[in-house]
Amino acid sequence: MYARFLLVAILAIAIRPAFADCPEPCQPAWMSHTFCPRTSNGPATAMLQWDDGSGEAVYVAWAFTSFGCGETNIAHIARWNGSAWYFLTQGGSPMRNNLGAATIRSLVVHDDGTGPALYAGGDFTHIGELEVNGIARWDGVQWSAVGGAPSLGGDSVYAIASYDDGSGPALYIAGDFTHIGEIEVNGVARWDGAQWSALAGPGGIGVDGRALALAVYDEGDGPALFVGGSFPTAGGVAVGHIARWDGNQWSALEGSGGTGLSGVVAPVVNALIVFNDGSGPSLFIGGNFIFAGDLRVNRVAKWNGQNWLAMSNSLATGVGNIVLTFAVFNDASGPALAVGGWFTTAGGVTVNRVAKWNGTFWSALTGTGGTGTTTTVRALASFNSPQGSQLIVGGDLTATQNNYVITQIRMWSGTAWTTLPDPTGTGMNNTVFAFAYFDDGTGPALYAGGGFTIIGGTTVNRIAKWNGSQWLPLVGPGGTGTNGSVRAMTVFDDGNGPALYVAGDFSTAGGITVNRVARWNGSQWSSLTGPAAVGLAGSGSQAIALAVFDDGTGPALYAGGVFTTAGGETANNIARWDGKQWSTLTGTGGIGVNSAVNTLLAFDDGSGPILYAGGAFTTAAGVTVNRIAGWDGKRWYALTDGGGTGVSSTVTALAAFDDGLGIALYVGGSFASAGGITANRIAKWDEAGWSPLYGPGANGVTSSSVLALSTFDDGTGTALYAAGNFVAAGGITSNYIARWNRNAWSPLQGLTTVGTSAAVHALITIPDPNTGLSNLYLGGEFLSVGGYISERVAQWNACPPDPSCGPADLNCDTLLDFFDVQAFLNAYASGSLAADFNDDGILNFFDVQAFLSAFAAGCP
Repeated sequence: MYARFLLVAILAIAIRPAFADCPEPCQPAWMSHTFCPRTSNGPATAMLQWDDGSGEAVYVAWAFTSFGCGETNIAHIARWNGSAWYFLTQGGSPMRNNLGAATIRSLVVHDDGTGPALYAGGDFTHIGELEVNGIARWDGVQWSAVGGAPSLGGDSVYAIASYDDGSGPALYIAGDFTHIGEIEVNGVARWDGAQWSALAGPGGIGVDGRALALAVYDEGDGPALFVGGSFPTAGGVAVGHIARWDGNQWSALEGSGGTGLSGVVAPVVNALIVFNDGSGPSLFIGGNFIFAGDLRVNRVAKWNGQNWLAMSNSLATGVGNIVLTFAVFNDASGPALAVGGWFTTAGGVTVNRVAKWNGTFWSALTGTGGTGTTTTVRALASFNSPQGSQLIVGGDLTATQNNYVITQIRMWSGTAWTTLPDPTGTGMNNTVFAFAYFDDGTGPALYAGGGFTIIGGTTVNRIAKWNGSQWLPLVGPGGTGTNGSVRAMTVFDDGNGPALYVAGDFSTAGGITVNRVARWNGSQWSSLTGPAAVGLAGSGSQAIALAVFDDGTGPALYAGGVFTTAGGETANNIARWDGKQWSTLTGTGGIGVNSAVNTLLAFDDGSGPILYAGGAFTTAAGVTVNRIAGWDGKRWYALTDGGGTGVSSTVTALAAFDDGLGIALYVGGSFASAGGITANRIAKWDEAGWSPLYGPGANGVTSSSVLALSTFDDGTGTALYAAGNFVAAGGITSNYIARWNRNAWSPLQGLTTVGTSAAVHALITIPDPNTGLSNLYLGGEFLSVGGYISERVAQWNACPPDPSCGPADLNCDTLLDFFDVQAFLNAYASGSLAADFNDDGILNFFDVQAFLSAFAAGCP
């Protein structure tokens, strides 16, 4: 055989004809955009009402690094139509800045001759792969670049306006940039639909600082563009941070009291708006300044085309801190100016960061829900909703709900405050500890349990059912879920039909007293009572593990944890439920075990079924076992070989797995040795005794502990998956989860990283009805997996079976022939791991041997 192979090898290398390449193989991958947080992690920065043809809506932009699942194609902006959110999508990718997170700072509607469209300005450089450089156009369907997307010689676009200087409508942008492409513009630029140009007067180009606000206002001699910001001059003219552009030249706002704004170390204009407060249209200016001309105005002022005017109550003038935004709205008492920012008082009245000016006096927005807001207001918009005129308020508004920090958009009706509903999320607000797969009569589904109480905006109280698109609470006659953490779940038929059994720290489920263990039949909760009491009890009691085991008298449910009694009888941390009452596991030397039981597994290695228990205990019914023991229905026994008994520290996970050498028990935990040999946090127990899991560069896992084990076939063959609180497996960085295939550990590769962002506590493999394959689900503390946001639950997808004729069919033509030999030799000669047939990371004779064995085996 080997002589023939060598002859073929020589001929193959000499001839080296071309052969058909295999198609790119499927790779197991994380499911993205599924288990998402419910909202943004950044403030609202810009708002605008606009009807794009589908009805009035308010557009809201956020500065955030994630919204929902983060990688979703929402482009940092969404549309609220009065009842639901719609994201402005672009080819599956969000807005981004090559230097980091992106922010939209301004929105405006402008018609460039092809119809009205929404324009957004900010510090973003791309939308997906589309280069836009700070300014982009949304036509209702897709985003496009403006003016060829020239590079900005600066940081950001802060304001946008549509203005006709007499030569036709044009789009104006303002910011802290110096150039548009090669054109010097200095903070302000004009796009006429064909070319960019500067605003240059006789004395200079643009402004000598940052331009932050734009508005079009007619003082009586025709509309002009007004520019505010932080700049002493515009076009070489001294203006004091606000200036007028009439299409040809720059000029200052000079009233009888003087020019421009002053009174603080660094005066700045943040907002401009035109409003008729009853005395005719005027330009209103907000920011950080004390004087307009020589008139004290305190951060907000009115310009009527000739003079500066203060906005005063009988108590005081202006507002108590910086103004950031304006909007005009009508709350049924007549048009008014809404002002938002950092301030807590306006005209001496407590207003809390948002106030109303009606032309005569200041007032607070006070009603149901309180007065104003608790944090900075950065954006305002009027919205004519189906319920009437509303003021939409956004900024740094957040609320904490059961560990969720929610960015809020609030709405003022004129009499009451309400909060716009957040986009519904599917991620949990706290840790997932357990999974189960159960059919409640409506079809099999995934159930999750843990410490969470909220999923998206729905209260579930520590247990929920996944229907494929959303999580549903388990509601009983007296309430929802449980009143303490869920630690374990399993399905058991006690004679009345299959039911979901749930264990944990709780004392009630659905409002019913259950004491650490409960039964859910698909419609209601019930307790496990008998012979003398309900459930499990004892100081600090909790149920941590569940398993179904037949000791020869019929299947029963076993519960492990930290408790002294079960059904009122002494049990010591482990007990049996037969569907009618609790009983104990009593050996010749006593009852139960002497410390916590963390995990249970019923397993038959060929010598008969055994219930294995792992935990912190060192004795079971008086027998020294050292944290793991077997129960055969009559007695406890230790897992002992010539090197020692049990493991050196706590056991937290058990699984049965056949690595090709026969089915065996795998044990995970925080131990460093098993049976006296080094086995870092995971070990194998079979008829030969204890053995570690080596490869490729180290023994076991590095760091704290293995918390969960499961078998799963990702399309390349069934493997053992270990998860927990560790950073490396076999010396390879894996981040909390890794795959063991008998020869070596490997990580679960993602978009940008491997593994998860934090500890994994639960694993389960369940079938996918849509693909016919199975998927691996993870639960834990993590907020992302492989670079995708996935909040405390994640899904690892399998690939379909390889259509080729076995592993030796290297050219995937469904035949085993000379060309497969040639493909192997070429891969081997080039050092490609495609020739690593024994998966040990090294190319050597053993790979040749493994290939020959696969070739000789023929097609399946």
